[in-house]
Order: sequence, then C-alpha cells, then structure tokens
Amino acid sequence: MHKILIETHKDSNILKLRAKDFYFKKAVLLNNLKNVLVILPTCMLIFSYVCILLSKIFSENWLYSLSEILKTEIYEVIIGCTTIISVFLINFLEKKIDYFKDISNTFREDYDNVIFETKRNLFSYDYSIINEMKENGKYSPADYNNWKYEYWYDETFSNDANRNILCMQMDNVLYSYNVFSLCKKEYIKQLLLMLLVLVVFVIFSGIEFGWSMCFLVFLAMFELLKQKSEDIKTSDEIIELNKRLLEIVQKEENVMLILEDLPYHIQCIESCITENRKKGLFLPAKIRRLYIDYYKDLNVIKSWYMRDEMVTFPSSSEDVEILSLDETSTYTMKQLHERLINIMDDIINVLNQNNIPYSLDRGTLLGAVRKKVSGVVTKEMMQKKEFDSCECVDLEHGGFLFWDDTINIVIQKNDEELVKELISKSYNSKYVIHDSSSNDMLTIKRDSFLIRESNDRSRVDEKATISEYYQEKGIFVVINVLSPTMKNKILDKMIKWLMFDDIIHKMDKYRDLFYKAKLDGNDDKSDHVKNKYNELETKRLKRIHWYLIHANDTATVGYLPGNTQSYQRYPIEEKIRHCLYKWVGINVDQIEKCLTYVTNAIISFIKGKRDKTEIRVTKNKYSICIPKRDSYFRNLNIFEKEETAFFEGKKYRIPADYMSYLESIYGESWVVSPFSKKDDLVRYYEKSWYSYANRFHASSLQHIRHMDIY
Repeated sequence: MHKILIETHKDSNILKLRAKDFYFKKAVLLNNLKNVLVILPTCMLIFSYVCILLSKIFSENWLYSLSEILKTEIYEVIIGCTTIISVFLINFLEKKIDYFKDISNTFREDYDNVIFETKRNLFSYDYSIINEMKENGKYSPADYNNWKYEYWYDETFSNDANRNILCMQMDNVLYSYNVFSLCKKEYIKQLLLMLLVLVVFVIFSGIEFGWSMCFLVFLAMFELLKQKSEDIKTSDEIIELNKRLLEIVQKEENVMLILEDLPYHIQCIESCITENRKKGLFLPAKIRRLYIDYYKDLNVIKSWYMRDEMVTFPSSSEDVEILSLDETSTYTMKQLHERLINIMDDIINVLNQNNIPYSLDRGTLLGAVRKKVSGVVTKEMMQKKEFDSCECVDLEHGGFLFWDDTINIVIQKNDEELVKELISKSYNSKYVIHDSSSNDMLTIKRDSFLIRESNDRSRVDEKATISEYYQEKGIFVVINVLSPTMKNKILDKMIKWLMFDDIIHKMDKYRDLFYKAKLDGNDDKSDHVKNKYNELETKRLKRIHWYLIHANDTATVGYLPGNTQSYQRYPIEEKIRHCLYKWVGINVDQIEKCLTYVTNAIISFIKGKRDKTEIRVTKNKYSICIPKRDSYFRNLNIFEKEETAFFEGKKYRIPADYMSYLESIYGESWVVSPFSKKDDLVRYYEKSWYSYANRFHASSLQHIRHMDIY
C-alpha cells in the first residue's frame, strides 16, 4: 500500500486524531454553555412578556400576580445584572474555547505533518502543547473504536508526495468554501429574525413599560446580535479567502504554472487552511446534517494534478499490507492468507476424519464460487439484469477475495461442542478455542466461535475491540453455527424477538461500558459492569437452552437468536429517514437507535426473507452484510447434499444450493465482484473515477488492525 495508507493505520497517528476530537468536544461544550449565557437575558425577557400577555388573555389570579412581579423594577434589575454577568462569563469562556480549539488544531496539524511529510508551521502552532498533554496524561479520551478515524483509508494517492499534499489540502479548501457559504446564509437569516424580534420587543416594552425599558431590551439582546454579526463577518472572510484560492487552482490553464513551483503554492494553501482552522466556527446543527457535495470539483482537481498513470491502489493480496504490533514493519495479506489456509486445512482434516458435515461460508464461500471478474457494474445494469448468475460462477479456480482477512466455515449446532473438543484434543498446543464463554466479553457474534493459533505462533490486534484484554490473540478462523428452528416460523420469529432482543442490547451496552471503564482505569466500575454482564449472559444461556429444546425442526436451520449484529437496514427504513429529514427537518441520527430498533422489529417479524438488494458501491464495504436473524436454510442443501468447489487449489465442501444461500446473505449483488481495475474505472468514468462512489476500497480491513507472525 501507499506510505500514506500505512501511516494512517498507525495507532500513534490515530491517537492524535482522538486527541483532536477530545479537545474539540471540550470546546463545543463550552461553546454550548456560552450560547446559553448569550440567550439567557433574551429568554428572561420573553418569559416576562409571555406571562404578561397571558395574564391579559386569561383571568387567572396566579398569572396576574406573576405578571405584576415581572413588571417591577426588581425584575428589571435582575435582567440587567444577568446581562452584565453573562458578558463577563462569555468573555472568559471565549478564551477557554480558543485555547481548546488551538490544542485541537495543533493535534490535527501535527497529524498532517506526519501523514503528508510536511514541515511544521512553528509560527501558527505551539507544538509544545502536545508534549504538555502527554506529560499530564491528557493526550486522548478513552475510546477503542478507530473506524471513525479512517480518514484516508479509502483515498487514492499519487507517487508524487507534493501532488498528494495539494489534492488533500484542496479537499479542506473546497469543504470550507462550500460549508461556510451555507453558514453565511443561515447566519443572515438568524440575524434578520433577531432584528425582527428586537423590534417587536422594543415596541411591546415601550407600550407596556414605558420607553425607558427599551434600553434594557437592547442591552439584553446586544450580545446575541453581536455574536451573530461576528459569525457573518468570519464566514465572509473564510469564503473570500478560499474563493481566491479556488479561482486559481480550479483553472486548467494554471495547472502547469502551479506545478512549476509546487512547494510554494502548497505553502500558500497551507496558510489558507491554517486560517480556516483558526477562524473556523461551530457549525449550526442544520448545516452539520447536510451532505456537502463538493467531490465533483475535487475529482476534477485530482484529474489535473495527480494524473492517472501516477496513481495506484491495492489490487492483489500482495498489495494490501498489515502493520506489525509495534508498527515498525508490515506483513502482506498474502502472508496472512497462507497461514489461514494452514489453519483451515487442520480443521477440515479433523471434521473429515470424524464425518462431521461442514461448508465454506460467507466471504470464503463467495471467493470459492464467484468468478474473478473485474469490471464496472452500475445500479442500472443490475436493474436491467444485464448479466447471468451462472456466467459469474466458477467452481474450479476459487480463492481468497484478496482484501478478505479471515476464513469462515459453518457447522451444525449439534456438532459444536464435539468440534471444540476434537480440535482441543488434536491440536492442544497449536490452537485454542475462543468463544463468548472465554470470560473476556468477546465482541464476536454469539452464533459463532473462533479457532485461534496459540499466542506463540501469531498475534493480532482486532478492530472495534480492546484486544489487550483477550487471553487468546492468535490468527483465527471463524466457525459459524446453524441451529435447528421451530416448525412454526412465525412463532420462531416472535420468540427470537421477545426473549432475546432486549437482553442482547443490554449486554452490548454493558460490554461498551466495561471497555470504557477499563480504558479510564476505573477498576471498581469495570468489575461492577462485568458482574452485570455475566448475570445477563447466564440468563441468555438459559433462554438459549430452552430455545434449543423446543427447536425441533431439524430440516430447517438458522442462526441462533439474540444476535444484534445481524440487524439489517431495510429500504423502507431509509425512506422513512429521508422523509423525516426532508419534510420535517429532524436529525434522524439522534433518534437512530430507537428508529432502527422499532422498524427492524416490526419488519423482521413480518418478513421471512431478506429483501432483494440492489448493487451498491459506497465509501464503506459494499455488499458486505450477514444474514438476518430470521433467515432460514434447508439443512439438506447445506450439510447433507455434497457439493464441492476449489479454494486456493484445494477442494472443499460448499452448500448444494450455494446460489440461494449467498443471495440470502448478500442479496442479488453477490454475483458481481465489487473490485474493478483502475483501467476499467478510468475508461468507464473518465475523469470522475477518483470518486468514492465508483471504487471499492481494499485498504480498510474488516477484522484485523495489526498482526505478528512467528
């Protein structure tokens, strides 16, 4: 992979982004407090005016008494004192906000210095702050999720470092220009509304209290008007600064002129970005919710300055690299694949010797049966069915999807304990069993377990987990488990929903609290949370035991109930989310948890099969999903009928009806490879192939972050 991609995977660099967010959130909290103080005098005025109006409309004694109190000079003095105190507190908070913003910007600048190998700007940033934060133990918050910091994982890079810097910096310039153009319009609307309110207040106070009260009204709203005017001025300055830069860079006739002295022009852009960050405002919630589409302009700039022949991105397992645990070296995905094949062969030998049925599953099955075709398949082509499923199948030349970092095998629930026992007995010192009973609050799905290499053979650090709390850390193969179901499928869905959903959600919540407490160093809280988690786990196991006793339909198998990771987002939910935002203006992200839970509960109860999905290429993994909790499969087609396919040159068992099985997991798009070669993308999309929407990103792995092989 490109050096920039390697650097972005390093914890030492991700830590800087965590610290940047940590101090920015502090600034946001103080800014929210400042906003409360700004509007407090105005709210007190509104409260008094509303009470007076209501006392005139309704003849309630308590309203009349309250309005008389609010008309007194004492209340006027209270409003005046509140306004004066607020002004002093606001000035104090503004200094603290600027301080935390400077720290946040310094960490982000230091991150960019390392990633893009740029020189430190000692005139604009005080880098001693970073060392000071390290010494005080305030370098970053407790957070074990790195996925949100994968800023550049899905980017394409040139072989010329300066061209990379220019394009990445223009990303910031374009975003700042577009977002503050919207902000300026929003601030102007808010200012006009405030002026209207001020006029209404002045007229009302003059009539009701006398014109001497008008000065108090103006004083109460002065800070609010002042802040909004400053926001408009700052937005205008940022817009003008970035506009002048864009007018130069976005002209094709200037490309050669800029390339002649690229370091100098990069320095100019860096100065612009420094001003953007220093003057940057806290965006209104309405603007934050918007998707700012400036990527078309950015792609044009990339097509001019990067040049297609200078850009590479991973296209084979040898191109994808994994950092070592100490982050000083890398391993290729091919090395991981070779080790995974050895583990799988040992497992399959045990299964075959004991006549235990199995099948390749999920991504491994996909690689075994799908033809390694490369090409651009659009949503329109999928809708028109311009391909045949049979033409996309190849059972003779299967192998790893080159970006896949694990192997999946599926067995029957009845064989689960036997397989664990046989593996432990046959390879006692070589492999260990890692499942939800390992007492480390494992974050794997509860319908599977892992067979890991012993720690003296390999070690991995996994994504979205705190692997240091695992006892077993070796490279692993995932063994998925399918269990019998109840004969009445409606009853089966109801039981899975009513008996397991709530308890699993609570367990996941306690698991997150446990990890946070561990990272915070709060042992008492982590022990308390873990005890709560273990109580729920005991309750879940009892319910699972009851379910398996009553699941007497052995002809149909499915995944164990209560697995929250199997929730799918349905098209109807997406429509609901879109309509709520478009017509009502509700930020659906804030109510996503409730909406997802209710919508999925209703739909999963009604529907017995996953919706047929269209092919989608997004910034994240594409067509990567797992079966719904109520997906059902014929036991005959998976374990009893024998079908085989080659995987990395060796023959393994696969489901007899593998097409239907894969369709239930990935939808109809399983037949199409998400990866397309660069030449195909360039030819099909011409100058817009750089776009996130057109590419599959192999540099962001699904499970493993770091790895050591011994």
